[in-house]
Amino acid sequence: MPAPGDYSIGLDSADAPAAPTAKAMLDSIGGRWWNVYIGGSALYIPPPPSRLWTPDLVGEYAAQGISEFLLCYVPRQDYSESPDWLARDALAQARRFGWLTTRARPAVYGPPQLLAALDSQGSGRPDIAWFTSWQYGLDRFPDPGHIPGVSDDVYRASRVWQYTIGEVSIAGYSCDGNTANVRLSGPPGTDDPVIALDIESPLRPGAVEFAAAWVRAFRFGMPQPPNSPQPPQPPPQPAQPTGDDMGRFALRPGGAGYDGVFVVGGRLIRVWRGDIAGDGAGGNRDEGNPGIPLVPGSEGCLWYRYPDGRDVCRYYAQASNGEWWGIERDLAGNGTPGYGSGWHRIGDFRSDLAAGPPGPPGPAGPPGPAGTVPSTLRVTGTLTGTVTP
Repeated sequence: MPAPGDYSIGLDSADAPAAPTAKAMLDSIGGRWWNVYIGGSALYIPPPPSRLWTPDLVGEYAAQGISEFLLCYVPRQDYSESPDWLARDALAQARRFGWLTTRARPAVYGPPQLLAALDSQGSGRPDIAWFTSWQYGLDRFPDPGHIPGVSDDVYRASRVWQYTIGEVSIAGYSCDGNTANVRLSGPPGTDDPVIALDIESPLRPGAVEFAAAWVRAFRFGMPQPPNSPQPPQPPPQPAQPTGDDMGRFALRPGGAGYDGVFVVGGRLIRVWRGDIAGDGAGGNRDEGNPGIPLVPGSEGCLWYRYPDGRDVCRYYAQASNGEWWGIERDLAGNGTPGYGSGWHRIGDFRSDLAAGPPGPPGPAGPPGPAGTVPSTLRVTGTLTGTVTP
């Protein structure tokens, strides 16, 4: 077992153990951290695990004394999604789990040949490399600074090594074993989390370019601390659908489509699709406004779960008087236990995104005034939907 301070041991399981079990599992091997799956359209391959990773569960881990984490974001493995959109969504998901992201650090999970190629990608080089090289069982805790077949000079002091995968069972959970020679994420509420993009083997053509583009978008898309110098901008990229800076699109629970939100003519238009390609059942609805025109570009949405198990999406926008307002709808388009079916004053979009489910709602706003909106509405790229005023 490594000497304290040399490197740390961590566990990884798609099936999230209960918090007391997770702590006992770490204690049994002298481990310090858990990997947390925060999102991505390929996060769970059916059948889903018996217990999903959620913000509440990670909070319970922290309450058990687990103080270090690694965050993992899993996109589709055909590299068909926009790296820019994925980077922004990864940061948004980290905030949903409670981390601050002004100093977030990009990482990439993948085989040695991918990470070695990324080492020369300049601004597309991740801060931390999470190597997959499965050579041992959990009876050993190998030094991540010396991975067989990998030069010690590649990411010398910025390594995580997944050295065994799914072959070890602790407390009934199939676990992956990892070691790290770099400080990872503190508990929720802290800044500078490590967020890793998952790139599985076998690699497809374009893997290096895709991962490097994600790292660049991650790094240049992060919110900057007040009065901090802005980083140099990345070179121009070909135009492509990228979602929105403020979470204008949100994946539905289980990845069964997505919701979107737009402000058109001062009114909020809610969009939903039955599948991520946009060609399944779906529609649009004009939700009006709280009696005050809404500001285009301020809108956003977020899915989360109430304590009673009800999945809801909250839609936000800022009014022209500076106030933030929101409505909530469940999967059937109905109102919610926290908000009912009307407009309510809320906090700033970014603050609410980090805070998670709301407290008691504010006063309900008046219904939106009558008005007209365009007959069609661009959703992303080539996808369009009919607006129903």
